Amino acid sequence: MPDRGGVLGAAPRPGHPTRPGPRPARHAPPVPATAARGPPRRPRSRAHARHGGTAARRRAARALLGLGPGATPSGDDFLCGLLLAAQVQPRPPDWLAALAHIAAEADSLTPPVSEALLRHAAEGLCIPQVAVLLRAAATGGDPSGPVTALLTVGHSSGCDLLHGLCAGARLATRAREGVRPRSTPS
Repeated sequence: MPDRGGVLGAAPRPGHPTRPGPRPARHAPPVPATAARGPPRRPRSRAHARHGGTAARRRAARALLGLGPGATPSGDDFLCGLLLAAQVQPRPPDWLAALAHIAAEADSLTPPVSEALLRHAAEGLCIPQVAVLLRAAATGGDPSGPVTALLTVGHSSGCDLLHGLCAGARLATRAREGVRPRSTPS
């Protein structure tokens, strides 16, 4: 990926105000989260339509965008974890399309660094610490080292990413088992 001057290759958009942020990350470029399971698969629109709730899912995800302080707010890091957990499933969950749609709209709702991370997560790209954890989980390896490495990312970003990954894995597992998500009153 050519260096376009931003964190994870995100170039500033013309006309978009720049926000002060942390120093550029000093790590390798994003790694495909799908490396643990093979080539990416597209969300199944029939499954998505069959379960409905798209508008509610989008509202819930949109409420998390930009939630919290910093260049990558906690809500955004959590959404990145959800997106990445969905990307590594053998069959993408029906909620992946709703989250990917929100990630595409994130530019006006969250800081630029976070918007770039969300866009990358929607494409199945992640930071190396997440890729190592996903690879360990997929191969039955010991996750303690990768979890420790992920928890050292940022002030709370690693922890928030891990929470999103766990929540996404749980949602995907429940969907595979046929357990419908509990609805909450509006």
